[in-house]
Amino acid sequence: MKKSIYFKVWIIFILSFVGLARASAQQFLENTETVDIVQIPGFNNDGNMAQYYVADLGTSVDSIAWTTETGDITKWYKIAAGGVSDSTADVQAYYYKNVATGRYLYISDAIQTALATGRTGDWPTARAGASATNAKTANFKWFERTSPWPWGVYLTNAAGIDPTQADGNRFNCLTGIILMKVNDGGINGQEFFGVYEPNVSVGGFKGGTGNAWTALKTPVVVQTGVLNPDIPHFLKKAKTVDIIQITTWMTPNNAKLGGLQPYVADSHGSIVYSTDAAADSTKWYQIPADGNEFGQQLYYYKNVATGAYLKGSTIPMGTGDWTVSAATTSTTNDRSKLFKWSKMDSNWGNGPWLVNEDGNTGTRPSGSNTKAFFALTMLTANSEFFGVDVPNVAISNPHDGGNAWTAVKIEVAATGVANPDYRVENARAVDVIQISTWMTPNNVKLGGTKPYASDSHGLVVYSTDAAADSTKWYEIPAGEGAFGQQIYYYKNLATGAYLKGSTIPMGTGDWTVSAATTSATNDGSASLKWSKMDSNWGNGPWLVNEDGNTGARPSGSNKNAFFAFTMLTANSEFFGVDVPNVAISNTSDGSNAWTAVQINVAASGVTNPDYVPDGSFTYSKDELNFFATDNGEDASAASYNAGTHTISYTNGGWHRAGWNWEADGGIDASAYNQVWIKFDASALPKTGDGVGGATKLQFDVVYMDDSNAAAFDNKTNEIHSNDTAYFYNLTPGKKIKRITLKSEVQGDVVLTGAYFFNKGIDPVDLIVTDISWTPENPVVTDSILFSATIKNQSKFASQNVKHGVTFSVKLPTASGNGTIVAWSDTHLTSLAPGESVTVTANGGPKVAAKWKFGLAKTYAVIANVNDQKDVLESDYSNNTFTKEIVIGASTGIDEISTDGRVYVADSKLYVVNYPENTLVSIYNLQAQEIGHYLAREVSGLALPKNLYILKIQEGNKSSNLKVLIR
Repeated sequence: MKKSIYFKVWIIFILSFVGLARASAQQFLENTETVDIVQIPGFNNDGNMAQYYVADLGTSVDSIAWTTETGDITKWYKIAAGGVSDSTADVQAYYYKNVATGRYLYISDAIQTALATGRTGDWPTARAGASATNAKTANFKWFERTSPWPWGVYLTNAAGIDPTQADGNRFNCLTGIILMKVNDGGINGQEFFGVYEPNVSVGGFKGGTGNAWTALKTPVVVQTGVLNPDIPHFLKKAKTVDIIQITTWMTPNNAKLGGLQPYVADSHGSIVYSTDAAADSTKWYQIPADGNEFGQQLYYYKNVATGAYLKGSTIPMGTGDWTVSAATTSTTNDRSKLFKWSKMDSNWGNGPWLVNEDGNTGTRPSGSNTKAFFALTMLTANSEFFGVDVPNVAISNPHDGGNAWTAVKIEVAATGVANPDYRVENARAVDVIQISTWMTPNNVKLGGTKPYASDSHGLVVYSTDAAADSTKWYEIPAGEGAFGQQIYYYKNLATGAYLKGSTIPMGTGDWTVSAATTSATNDGSASLKWSKMDSNWGNGPWLVNEDGNTGARPSGSNKNAFFAFTMLTANSEFFGVDVPNVAISNTSDGSNAWTAVQINVAASGVTNPDYVPDGSFTYSKDELNFFATDNGEDASAASYNAGTHTISYTNGGWHRAGWNWEADGGIDASAYNQVWIKFDASALPKTGDGVGGATKLQFDVVYMDDSNAAAFDNKTNEIHSNDTAYFYNLTPGKKIKRITLKSEVQGDVVLTGAYFFNKGIDPVDLIVTDISWTPENPVVTDSILFSATIKNQSKFASQNVKHGVTFSVKLPTASGNGTIVAWSDTHLTSLAPGESVTVTANGGPKVAAKWKFGLAKTYAVIANVNDQKDVLESDYSNNTFTKEIVIGASTGIDEISTDGRVYVADSKLYVVNYPENTLVSIYNLQAQEIGHYLAREVSGLALPKNLYILKIQEGNKSSNLKVLIR
């Protein structure tokens, strides 16, 4: 090693101690946007026991236990909790929140006291706990300490640290002792410290921390870049939305509406009832509007027919118990609280409170906070019902929040509808437009021809040359303006300059004007942004500059609010503006047509010259410079041709090729949240051992602290033979040391792309809607093939990645997610919003995709979609679906007849088209007699859900059938 490298190592070593001594709480992570999901393993090498994981079984207040299950109950969000003291210095702490139950790992005050009093003994232990609420005290905070055992760590609680105690007992750690107990008699027939499986214990050891049972195996990261579940993430500016209808929860019973279902509708600025379910006036766009301080998702409701927004009442509610006032609508949305609504579960299961944000306190509307909630009220009774006269819809404020009449029903009429308020930004294709006067050309200076706005040396002037590029402008979407309008940049085709508002003050007169300008650069400021506002003249809009825009028409006292792009085509005496300059105008009277323009599309679908393809940053394919084996650096491990971007791997073990930024202190990719690599590995031999014929090829990302960007268990980073791209979610705040592509087989891989990417996580939500199987009525001798119907119930398309499904079975009364018996990993493409697809098992733990039950019983089948979280979702808690399956005994009995004479409908048995004297005998699978019937007596016979045997005696002909009642 070179002397300079030694010097750097010593400097880093010394600085690490200085940094530790001066540790500050501000240096530690807390409330990060994304977190890791981990599993916490214990011992698995005593008594040939399987791998056990810390889990929250969710069966009691304190239910932390060991389990061999690998489902969500053994997975924990590892949430940064700031710094805590380990008695000598500050260290990073974490909360552990269970993925399945949402409860936090902690040690209660009572347990802390019990452990403290036991510290004089050798083995103070107590059961660890879980809590639904996080008090954010030290009891809930955990940090890791290095153990003498290379496979493990001490997972240490931040509460109750006492430096005066013996080495081991000064801390309370999550202990692994439970996994050393192999049977009820303990190990070798002796009770092992009195700890009984499956509890997980917390404690210490007076004799020191060198004992393995006080340590746990190092937590395994199973997913990175997951949204922090403790930070609210609210939808806003969604591209697609639901269309909903707001109805009463009551059974319609009033005379005025004829007993029909009433719907909230917009009528000339006021909200009324309508019984026309098909009318657009009863339908509302439900538009996400971000969140509020109470952690509630807010919405705007925009009427499909009128485009008006639902608005809360501005009339004071009064002080009585039952105060009401009429709800309203507004054609403009100023984004104030009166336009924002949240949903809160009512005491009535058939509908929520629709709560206006103006006055929302986050609590139910009862008691002293009677003015806190304005719940949209659906009163369908007569005019004497609390004084509200149908067809008006009232905003109510009851003294007692438990009253059902303050709640509504919300029914979804359509999903995946384009959001009418969505504002485009950074569009790939744009229009090329021309901006011209709306007037009939009549001035002498332009010869009576049509004038167009043109760029000339930084000023906007008129031109009569309709074909010239200087009169054409790219209309580039620039997102949303201050008042919710679509705004644009206008970039001149000939000069590349941007249309810019005037910087000259407009003055105080009635007809103030100044010259419009252009800018060679776009700094994204308001003076370069423009919106369109309908004028009073049908032949053109006002082209309004964002600098000074108040969202109202330019008249009266707000005459300086709008800078309307003006096309004056009159002579030089026309308001003192001399053609060929184009003026920015500000009129006292907003109804004047001369402030409006015409916008004509010259070409559509043109490539946006400012388009940024994907918000990515490419790291150079020409500078791939890292070659190594798993045993260390090896320049002969692989070679790289920068001209063809081809990596050539040699044979004989794992070899890496990639990028190494270690000497530079790592590469800072903090502006991005994913790292991608694209490749063609089709030339490699298909000799892998991964599911689906994986090649022996892996993609690895290593941070400067030597942690990895993803877990390595279950070959999650193994690339399959048909893959052409792979990505990792990056951990915020970490610098990348190496990015490598790794192979253990000889061959070539062509590198086609390498970049960091800032991927916004669309709130995709996958669910399972049904499970089916073949054969339909199985018995114990059948090999059963499971299928599941999965659906994307979000408003966003899922990613083009694997949509895996696992199938598990268990007894219906058993806890947990059962035993995985099969899976499907064949659906590899995106699901559109609302789209469903049925997938069928194609593999399993025993290779075969089919499963055979050993006993004739009723079981629960559980389908879990996206079990490995390949699809980025907003909600992983609803990914499972359970359905019971009845397994019959192997009786040799024929399947149910296919001639339609015996069938089941609505859980009832029907036997039809048999002679009246036909005898039908019914038995269960244990050959117990259910009853004897004539055929006519069976039709519509209700039986408990089960599999039955029917013996049908038709004259001298006898047949046996099995029938499943679902």
